[in-house]
Amino acid sequence: MNHVLRKTTAFVSALSLTYSCFASGTVGMFSETETVKVKAAASDTMEYDVLIDEMGYQYIMIDNKYCKYNTARRITAKNNPETFIVPTVFKSEDSEPEWYRENYDESRIFNLDTGCVDAIGSSAVIIPDGIMNIEKDALMLDKEAKSVAIADSVTKLEDQRFAPDVIVRGHSGSIAEKYADKYENKFEYIGDLTNDGKIDSADVLLMNLYMNGGKELKDDEAARADETFDGGLDIRDFILLKNEILEPRTSVLGASVDGALAAPDLKKFKRETAQPEADGYMKFAANSAAAVLLDTEDTNGPENTVYSPLSYYMALSMAAECASGTTQNEFTEALGAEDMDDLRKENASLFKSLYFDDYTAFCKIANSIWFNNKWKLEQDTLDTLADKYYAVAFGRDFSDPAVPDEISMWINKNTSGKFTPKIKVDPELDIMKIINTVTFKETWSSKFGKASPDEFTLKDGSKITCDFMGYEADYKQVAFADKYMKCYEQMDDGFRMNFILPDEGVSIDDLIADSDTINEIYGDEIKYETRKTVFFST
Repeated sequence: MNHVLRKTTAFVSALSLTYSCFASGTVGMFSETETVKVKAAASDTMEYDVLIDEMGYQYIMIDNKYCKYNTARRITAKNNPETFIVPTVFKSEDSEPEWYRENYDESRIFNLDTGCVDAIGSSAVIIPDGIMNIEKDALMLDKEAKSVAIADSVTKLEDQRFAPDVIVRGHSGSIAEKYADKYENKFEYIGDLTNDGKIDSADVLLMNLYMNGGKELKDDEAARADETFDGGLDIRDFILLKNEILEPRTSVLGASVDGALAAPDLKKFKRETAQPEADGYMKFAANSAAAVLLDTEDTNGPENTVYSPLSYYMALSMAAECASGTTQNEFTEALGAEDMDDLRKENASLFKSLYFDDYTAFCKIANSIWFNNKWKLEQDTLDTLADKYYAVAFGRDFSDPAVPDEISMWINKNTSGKFTPKIKVDPELDIMKIINTVTFKETWSSKFGKASPDEFTLKDGSKITCDFMGYEADYKQVAFADKYMKCYEQMDDGFRMNFILPDEGVSIDDLIADSDTINEIYGDEIKYETRKTVFFST
């Protein structure tokens, strides 16, 4: 078999979902096991016995240092403390060369393995900032356990089988909130000292009284005031609490639909695992690529353009639902549909097959329509938008200066706080605003190794040096077509990302401008071959 090794500017195609992913899991074999003493950051007197497994070859960058992705296998506190603070560091070795210790930090704990934390006898457990992954049944609790506080750094939290009366605490928008919602544990916001479901001046006043010696906090009030997740209260907690008022956190549970004229019910939604009916969508994605990527330019200029054809497709489909006659026919033709029934069926099929939310991995799609209430939309149309497009509909006075910010915050909350665009509304000219958001997070099936510098070729032929992560695969599926090569990376929940590499002398623009080529790419009808492949990613 030929050895494939090509590094050049890559045009990424797929369903073009906006995504962020963290590749977790073991790379290589366990290299070493050792027992060491550590001290918790919050207490100089609380000692733990910690058993560490160091996972070879997998590193992540933290504070400009590469950190080995250490997994703790067993953590046991001395004397069964009432509040158990899980440690985030273990003793580093001084025998390593100085240059190594300057550039690498191997003392961090990132992952808590199954059966790791022995918190038997403790009434409160704190997972502090720094821990990222908590595997299934990592926390061993008993009937004494009353609460578990989980810091924002945790991005993976599998089932811990907490008793129903165990209170989960965390910030709004954290993984802790989503976990409590899924497993029906009571959730309390860190920062909400008064426990009234909101963070406001009453909480700041209570914390201020405590800081000035005017009032002692009850145990549960103090636990909710611990913004730093370190088991103590100081000026840092007070500052962070005040920041909660100035910049409220957003919830991973999405924006409220209170006051909506129509809205889908996603609480009982179940994903369909069958492939979606997407012929019309794929035709639209292929046919719109050149118009968006080559013929338009946004405020950031023409370079490195990224767009989501899925968002275009769903938003234009909802616009078609609000139109009639010739205008509606033009919409359906552009969207690759035979008629409105066909368009509704394909939108529903795409949503049902793509949307899922496991709180540690998700493809969250949110649709909304905001119409100027000086106009009237029929309730039947709004109900169809909710039923077939899973869209929430709001009627608003577009002359109200608060409306643009309301739409912007709806987008913010439905992208887990990642995106807050500045929305403009013209009360005289605008009839409606149609919004689609897609937020994607998933784990690669293949595990990438440690990053290393190499050359990357830019569109103009110049080269830059940047960090690459990669791996070598003996049996990777690769397709060779006229003008380009294609391969893909699989993800755990059935998604995959396709990578298109133009042949030498062929530009990305050449591929996009060629309608036969771009339809071939989206149609995925080319033949794949099994090849030994070295795969690099920046």
